Amino acid sequence: MLYPFFTPCPAPYLAVRLVAALCLGLVGFANCYSVRLAAQLNNVLTFLKVGALGIIIVFGGIQLAKGNTVNFEPDNVFDGTTSNVGDAMVSFYSALWAYSGWQTLNTMTEELKDPTRNLVQSIAISMPLVTVIFVLTNIAYFTAMTPAEMLASDAVAVTFADRLLGTMSWVIPVAVAVSTFATLLTNTLAFSRPWMVAAREGTLPRILSMIQVDRLTPAPAVILRVLFSLLMLIPDDVYKVLNLMGFLSWLGLAVTVSGMVWWRYKKPDLPRPIKLNLAIPVLFVLLSLFMVGVSFVSAPVECASGLAILASALPVYAVFVHWENKPTWFLSFEG
Repeated sequence: MLYPFFTPCPAPYLAVRLVAALCLGLVGFANCYSVRLAAQLNNVLTFLKVGALGIIIVFGGIQLAKGNTVNFEPDNVFDGTTSNVGDAMVSFYSALWAYSGWQTLNTMTEELKDPTRNLVQSIAISMPLVTVIFVLTNIAYFTAMTPAEMLASDAVAVTFADRLLGTMSWVIPVAVAVSTFATLLTNTLAFSRPWMVAAREGTLPRILSMIQVDRLTPAPAVILRVLFSLLMLIPDDVYKVLNLMGFLSWLGLAVTVSGMVWWRYKKPDLPRPIKLNLAIPVLFVLLSLFMVGVSFVSAPVECASGLAILASALPVYAVFVHWENKPTWFLSFEG
């Protein structure tokens, strides 16, 4: 967003953080004001984002037609790559984050019409579509940049635009900003819901289960989500954050899906509107645990920090959830 104003110099550190904080505030307001507004705004931003990726893919196709295939030749395909498994896991975390939208609809089933049908259809359509778009986009990047140039670039799409789009190169930085804003909007819309439900079940403070009476939005959960997101602006190394959050995220997913496998074994006759072959979740758990284990070996400090964060929840759980016979004064304090 700030790139056009400071090019060719990098944008000031503080300015970037302030703009990010402003975007988080706007996202929080939209989600507190209206679920429909947030969803419609997300649809518009997604359309613009896909349009920008379409421009990149078209220009990449033109480059391929011109014979710019040097990066795809057998002698060059693996230039600059590494055989270090730990580095590969960090790259997996970064790449899988781009596909993490698959988790979003699962958290919105309470507000989804006919989730048994629409959830399955949404995943079946969106995941192949996103995969094709992302693969074609990366192929397009390699028609204009070497792997080393991509790694050196702060924003690969912007570098691509500077080289191929000429006077229209400003479109891509705007599209990158739109894409980032859309991601913030979607994550805040979706992942405030589990906090609301957890509070409803008594795992989190009850205030987070409340909704705004006029707008019918989970305002307390949204506000807390935004406040925690603001804390993510403090670290200056985004890859350490990705490694930490990737470790926690995939560990949590492995445990969650393991629970599903366990329930399939313990309660095979429970009604399940959406049912998968058991081999799929088992494979998912094994791959998730493999990534978690390798990342712990390659980045022990970040992963140990993540485990410490998880461990800090144990006394909170013991007091606020596991302890059943709480005195009246404690219940009033708990809210």
